[in-house]
Amino acid sequence: MRIPKVAWILALWLLIVVLFFSFQTWLDSTSKEIWVKPVPVDPRDIFRGEYVQLRYDFSVFYANLLHQNEVKPKKVSDIYAVLIEKNGLYVLSYFTLQKPSSDLVFLKGTLIGRYSEDSLFEGATIRYNIESWFVPEGQGPELEKNIGGKLKAKLRINPWGWARIV
Repeated sequence: MRIPKVAWILALWLLIVVLFFSFQTWLDSTSKEIWVKPVPVDPRDIFRGEYVQLRYDFSVFYANLLHQNEVKPKKVSDIYAVLIEKNGLYVLSYFTLQKPSSDLVFLKGTLIGRYSEDSLFEGATIRYNIESWFVPEGQGPELEKNIGGKLKAKLRINPWGWARIV
């Protein structure tokens, strides 16, 4: 008995959906939850819906925060922000170009642009994919008022440094 093509296609799509959600569940089960404090940013975008733009103390690269005697990167590359806990919040300890050991809490980010010969990447933005948080209609302005004050973001970070906002 032959199985029709439609059945194979439906089975493939079902497998993709199951694998996607299984992967997300596995990532959640291997992740650690931490609290961080965002800093103020004022977003304006009518096409993305209501959201809050977030930045953190580890969102900007400065070479003096590189670990030990590491040299500034020569090209756009991955960078790791090692975080330490202070008063219940995680803050930046240092940046490193090498993946830290798994016993440390760290985020994997990507340096974005800003080249100049004398200060390569100095002050460049680091993207971690936790910079936007979509909120229910009407809550954006209220949350933006609290950024830089008492607002905290709860992150879930897995052992590879990938993070998402919870």
